[in-house]
Amino acid sequence: MTRNRSLTTLVLLRLLAASVAISLLISGIEAYHRFANIYAQVHQQAQVRVAANQAALAVVAWNFDVEGVRALLEGLTKESAIVRAEVTGTSLKVEVSTNPTAAIDLSWTMSIKAPNQAREIATLRLHESYDSVRQEMRTRIFMQLGTELAKSIVFALTLFCVIQLTITRHLIGLDRGIKTLSPSEQEARITLNRG
Repeated sequence: MTRNRSLTTLVLLRLLAASVAISLLISGIEAYHRFANIYAQVHQQAQVRVAANQAALAVVAWNFDVEGVRALLEGLTKESAIVRAEVTGTSLKVEVSTNPTAAIDLSWTMSIKAPNQAREIATLRLHESYDSVRQEMRTRIFMQLGTELAKSIVFALTLFCVIQLTITRHLIGLDRGIKTLSPSEQEARITLNRG
């Protein structure tokens, strides 16, 4: 009886371990792809924002309007991944930072051309941080991981019950039948309860 229970326990534990491992692997792959897609989307949104303000930035930089440049840079850094923006030119230097302690994940530059597009008058340097995106993704991953683990455990227990009812129970019956056979009974039969 102890052997039967240890086999049952072993099967249950292996099913649970396999289903949890598969669930973690699949969740990890999904999270990796989701992270990559969200980072690309956030960066693309930042680029769209900058492109939408490029003409206005060119006009205020052309006119050496420091406050206008500052206002546009503050607009770029609000509610986006851009945490620091700088405009530097021959007679102009303006920097706006919403979160000076944020880890910079991506920096990129862009030329600001004169309104007539004749020449470059300044350079726009942008720094992006994905700290808020990472925090949101961590929260999502833990929630998803919890539900995925719960599903995999329920699946493993269901699969265990099916295996127990269809296979293991019959193997235990065969084991008991073989133990009760005597060597003198050559025509003895072992019957299984298939109900």
